[in-house]
Amino acid sequence: MRIEPGAETDVTLHLKPRDLAYWDAVRHAWRVEKEQVRVLAGGSSDTLPVQATLAIENSAEFKP
Repeated sequence: MRIEPGAETDVTLHLKPRDLAYWDAVRHAWRVEKEQVRVLAGGSSDTLPVQATLAIENSAEFKP
């Protein structure tokens, strides 16, 4: 999706638990922890004007 400079629009991200997982080398599995996660968006990594906080309500583990 392209948004023209100066324009505004609503965007919906459909995230699955696995999309927020990290690799746990000790358990040899992908994990998601119960925590608050900040999602940042912008034109580049040094300009991130859009921010949201997600509440992960349950921990989970995904084996490869």
